[in-house]
Formats: sequence, C-alpha cells, structure tokens
Amino acid sequence: MTGRVYLVGAGPGDVGLISVRGRRLLESADAVVYDRLISPRLLDFIPRHAKRVYVGKTAGRHAMRQVEIQQLLVDLAETHPVVVRLKGGDPFVFGRGGEEAMWLRDHGVPFEVVPGVTSAVAVPAYAGIPLTHRGVSDGFTVVTGQTGELRRPDVTTGVDLLRRGGTLVVLMGLAQLAGICDTLRSRGIAADTPAAAIASGTRAGQQVVQATLGSLGAQVQTAGLTSPVVLVFGRVASMQATLSWWAERPLAGRQFVLAVETEHEAETVGAALDDLGAEFVTFVAERQAIVDVTRLDRDVDRLVSGATAVPKLAKPQSDLASDARPPAELRFASALDVALFFRRYFERGYDIRKLAAVQIRAHDDRVRQALQRFGIQPDLVDGDTAGAGAAGVGAARPAAAGVSAAGAAYALGFKGPDHVRAFLDITPGPRTATERAPDSVVATSRLAWQALLAGVGTTLQAMPPCVWLDDAVPRRSLASAGDAEMVERGGVDRPSDLDARVPDAADECQTAVVERVTAP
Repeated sequence: MTGRVYLVGAGPGDVGLISVRGRRLLESADAVVYDRLISPRLLDFIPRHAKRVYVGKTAGRHAMRQVEIQQLLVDLAETHPVVVRLKGGDPFVFGRGGEEAMWLRDHGVPFEVVPGVTSAVAVPAYAGIPLTHRGVSDGFTVVTGQTGELRRPDVTTGVDLLRRGGTLVVLMGLAQLAGICDTLRSRGIAADTPAAAIASGTRAGQQVVQATLGSLGAQVQTAGLTSPVVLVFGRVASMQATLSWWAERPLAGRQFVLAVETEHEAETVGAALDDLGAEFVTFVAERQAIVDVTRLDRDVDRLVSGATAVPKLAKPQSDLASDARPPAELRFASALDVALFFRRYFERGYDIRKLAAVQIRAHDDRVRQALQRFGIQPDLVDGDTAGAGAAGVGAARPAAAGVSAAGAAYALGFKGPDHVRAFLDITPGPRTATERAPDSVVATSRLAWQALLAGVGTTLQAMPPCVWLDDAVPRRSLASAGDAEMVERGGVDRPSDLDARVPDAADECQTAVVERVTAP
C-alpha cells in the first residue's frame, strides 16, 4: 500500500467554510473522490493531474453504492499517494465517514480525518438562528430524518430538551417532515413552538421558512422547498427574523460564471464576489490554456539572445553609433500573454535581470499592471488595439528586432474544466448541488469571455447574458454591426472597450462589480 486516505469535511456548501488543512490537502491531492453537496469551486483547488471521481447521491439515485465507494478508496490508495475523500459537512456527522474509516482500517489503509463545518450548525447560522442563546436555549440535539430503513426517524431523543427550552435540529428530514411534526406533537410539544426549515443553506439558493410546529409542513409545501433541508425546532427559531444577515449582502442568491484571464484576476475579482455574497465558479484562461510551448520557447530564446547582444550603455557614444542595432523589444497585448510568457520564462531558469536591456511595451494600463506584478515597469504603454488577437489566435505584430505577443499568442486553445460545463448545464454528467443555471457570466475582458466559449465548447446562443467589468464609466456603443447581431441573438451586453481593466484595489473592484452586476 503506497497511499493515505484523508476523509475531509468540505462544509455545507459555501466554499469559504472548508478548513485550511482541507484546502491544503486538496491542492496536493493525487486523487479526489467527491460528493454532490460541495461547492463546485472546491474543484478548482485540485491539481490538473489528479484523478477525480464523482460519487454524488440524490434521493433514489446514487452514482455509486456506498460499499463501492469504500472499495474505491482502497483501490485508489494502492496507486495514489494522497487520496482525498471530500465529503459535504463533517465526515463523522451523518456523513458515513465512520463506515469508510472502518473499511479502510479493515483493509490496512492508513487514513486521517479532517473535520468539517457541519450543516447542523452552519446552516441555521446562515439563516440567522443561533442554536443556543443565553436565557433561551442552553443546548441542542441533532438527529437524522433519514434512517435508511422503512420507519419513521426517531426524534424523541430531542423531546425532553425541547420541553426544557432547548433546540432540536433534524438533518435530511424533508421527506419525513409530516411524521416528524406529528411525533413531536404526540409527545406533548406545543403546536405554537417556533420552527424553521432552511433549504440549500449557505448556497445561492438558500430559502428560509419560519413557522411553528403546527404550520411548518403546510408552509414548506407552499414554498416548494427541495432537499437539502435542515429543520430547527425550539424558541431560537423565532430569532430568525431579527438576526437574518445572509440575504442582506448585495449579491446574495446570485450565481455567476466568472471568466478571467489570469490567476491574479481570479483572486481579486473572486474576493470581491465572495464578500458581496455571490456564488460562482471561475474560468481562468491562464489555467485552462493549451499552451504553445514551442512558440514560447522560441520567443524566449530569441529575446534572451537579442538582449545579450544589445550594446552596453557604458560604451562611448561613437562606438554605439558604429554597431547600433534596434534594441530587443517585447510587446504584450493582454494580461494572459504576460502570465504565460513569464511562467515559461522562469521555468526555463532565466533571471529577470536578463531583460534589463529589452524594451517592453504594454498594450494598455491593464497589461501594465500585469507586468508590474512581475516587477517590471514597461517602457511604453500605448492604446493601439492592432494585433490584439482573439482567443486561440496568435496573430503577432511585426517588430524589427523583437518578439511580439498578441492577446492569446501563446494559447493554441482552451479546454474545460468539466465542473464549469456542469455549472452552465451545457453537458450532462457529474455535477455538484447547483439547482439552477447561473444568472450571467461576469467577464473581465473579451479575451476571457472568448476563452470561456472555446473552453466549454459551446456557442454564444447557449450562454447566459454576459456582464462586463469595465471601470471606464458608462457602457459604450457596440464595436461593430457584427457584434450587435451577436448581442441581439445571445442577450449579451458589452462595451466596445474590449480590454476592460479590472481595478486592483478591493474596494474599487467591489464597487465595479456591484454597479455592473446589479444594473437592470
């Protein structure tokens, strides 16, 4: 046996609720076995080389039987050093993690458990319901509403606590809601006892029904709640209206696909969307690019050799005139090409000082910022749009003695990822608990948007509307009649400034996101 299995709790759905250790294990995993009730963004942390296996379950429909999942973990550990079993909530709280741990122990497979934030606590908290509160509730009981057998769930363990003013939490109890309420009332719990049902807690689709024990069933049916649902019984449930906070965030309940050029943009804009309460998956062109390594190596070699041959400024002026030649020049038309070029440049072992004699030009201020993140201040910044290639097109502007990079000069194309396709509902297959299509695509540039189209393998007509992040005040007229026709067919709104800049400052970025995403 070569591997170790990590039973990792992913939390109830909000990507920010996974532990630091859990994320670190995902980032170093060789194989990941994951459930339905996780945030699809967690899949972005998995290395591209890692094997991914979806084993999600819905009522009456299982991708894999439990015993098969357990054996799969054993099999993967034979060939993969780090196997992560990513489970919604906490592995040991109604997550069948104990069964998987026992199976691994019986088969001699080393394992570790990384606890997660259980939905029993997090989901009521996101709804504004504290499970304990001084003078109201001094304890809580958690039970399952799904016994796995043809009998009603046993909620009687929480009756005594409820009578004393405590709280009863029922997980996976939607299908048995009527029976649960009948049992509690038959055991003497008053019909006017506060109660609540929270569907899809911590996710964009979160819905909360606040009622009483006697009316909860009817109100849940009227609201049309669907699984997963957490039920809360007790006086603390009445505090929901006062302590509700989740719905107050500007983008709460909104779902997006975020299309960006670089990892830095993903981090910057993603942080803004997170803080604003949005749920989204990210398509990063830098991450999904099929890189033209041959062209990159050729350009790096030409640049380095050209820079080396540039005359030193220490020479007398007369000598410079006698052997003068155009300085080596490097032009960048996009943040994507900056990222791809320098990633390869440093992989080749070159030092940034080799570029000291190279003249570096940036297409615009956005590209200038991308260069500055590599410690480079460009010699020239111009607004010339000629040569800014579309996604997958490497058209380069001629330069007398240099290397020219177009918008996607170093990308042969773009591919995936599968969970973004599933989020968009473009293709059937493994998907996490996204109950509806996203509201729109949020793109930082035309290049990012075109890369997304190419990567997921779809057409404009199949995509939701696109919101463009452009901090250059009002949206301008469309670039061409052809673009206008595209927009009319696909419901896409975009400015003619196709290289929209994304502000670096978090507050500016949040302002830009709110203004554009919430605009009518």
